[in-house]
Amino acid sequence: FTFLYAQMLDSLVATGAQIVLANIPDVTAIPFFTTIPYMVDVPGAGLVALQIQTATAVRTATATDLILLPASSVIGDTSGTYGVPGVPVGLHPLAPLPSSLVLDSDEVAVAQTAVSAFNGVIANLAGAADVAVVDVNTIFNDIKTNGYSIGGQEFSADFITGGLFSFDGVHPSNTGHAVVANEFIKVINEKYNASIPLVSVLKVTSLAKLNVNDIQFPSPEAFKTVIRAVGGYVE
Repeated sequence: FTFLYAQMLDSLVATGAQIVLANIPDVTAIPFFTTIPYMVDVPGAGLVALQIQTATAVRTATATDLILLPASSVIGDTSGTYGVPGVPVGLHPLAPLPSSLVLDSDEVAVAQTAVSAFNGVIANLAGAADVAVVDVNTIFNDIKTNGYSIGGQEFSADFITGGLFSFDGVHPSNTGHAVVANEFIKVINEKYNASIPLVSVLKVTSLAKLNVNDIQFPSPEAFKTVIRAVGGYVE
């Protein structure tokens, strides 16, 4: 990674262009990994920790394991596709949630260590080349912890209702992209004494603005949830 990134950066610097880089966000903090809880509510039993398949064994999930978003359509399945027919997936050791739908605690550590190492390389090479860096990692961690507020509108890193991520739980929504664009613009303006105007996040958000009373939907709250998912807001 270091060799290839340095090679890429050197080739860009050689053009004489003004450059801005971005580091890598904590991939384990996006909705794709944080939406599905490791415990599910089972009728008659209350909250039950999922049974998961790791690289080494079948075991009970803990709070340090992350369940992937697609697992929502697999948990409780009794077809036998993922285990013994008739046994609900994730609720019994004979039908654990497949490892492909779990980022277990060991894998979380590997991912976070890798991201930290990559970002260290980016910071060092950018410093040596005197180019700007957008600290996307810190920005998204702050949004995850504190949310994002602008013009009276509140956003978060929550899946769908947060308004900043798309339906895949990985990529930003239009609103999320506007937020990221502004972080790039701030760094560019500061580093290169530019005067690029910021994107109007609320203007981007308002592209999905609709009146809940003007459309037939199961409920106003359900409608609002859908609109927020694409980065919009409703009145």
